[in-house]
Amino acid sequence: MRKNIKISIATAALCLVTSLRAWQNKRYNQRNPKQWWIRPGLRNRETCGFYSTLRTKLVKRDPKWLSNFLRMSVEDFDFLVERLTPYICKKKTVFRKPISVGERIAVTLRYLATGDSFSSLMSVFLLGKTTICKIIHETCRALYTVLGEEFLKVPSTHDEWTKIADRFNERWHFPNCCGALDGKHIAIQAPSNCGSEYFNYKKYNSIVLMALADADYKFLFVEVGAYGRESDGGVFAR
Repeated sequence: MRKNIKISIATAALCLVTSLRAWQNKRYNQRNPKQWWIRPGLRNRETCGFYSTLRTKLVKRDPKWLSNFLRMSVEDFDFLVERLTPYICKKKTVFRKPISVGERIAVTLRYLATGDSFSSLMSVFLLGKTTICKIIHETCRALYTVLGEEFLKVPSTHDEWTKIADRFNERWHFPNCCGALDGKHIAIQAPSNCGSEYFNYKKYNSIVLMALADADYKFLFVEVGAYGRESDGGVFAR
């Protein structure tokens, strides 16, 4: 008798859980239906977006304005397109054309140069916010993979450090200096269960971006991601 009661209770509980899950799924689907493949306001990207329209005109008529927008010359931009094409170029499918390498780099450069929100970039490039987020992550990863060893190489020999010191003395009259080092707190939303690890002396959560530059403002070393509670001296020592 008791066994049958237990089985009945278990069966009822299972039915209740199943019904609740079905109700939750139905409610979620009703609340968040997928209305379209591409948002209506973004469907004219090839005719109205920045990269496909304004960029082409600015290259011929006002390259200085374009350089200010992307924070680099047209030649340097084309150099990046050539070097990164094998890494971020997407295949064409029967559904739609892929976003070009140049457009991916332009979105990333604009974000890095200005810190614009994804919503702001969406209105300029006519790309979805989720797409922009994915593009920026992929392009930044490719930039470091392709150009890291060539353009962000830490000096490793006595002669290389000596040249840096000589340049500091020549340009800034500052002898025996091997680099200008400083840290910057980048505000973040603290991860869950992190305690006070990211809470800095300025009373907000952050990670530390530390960089070493030579006498010509070129980066020699970059460290990203140290806990906000750490001091510059602590990050450098570690």
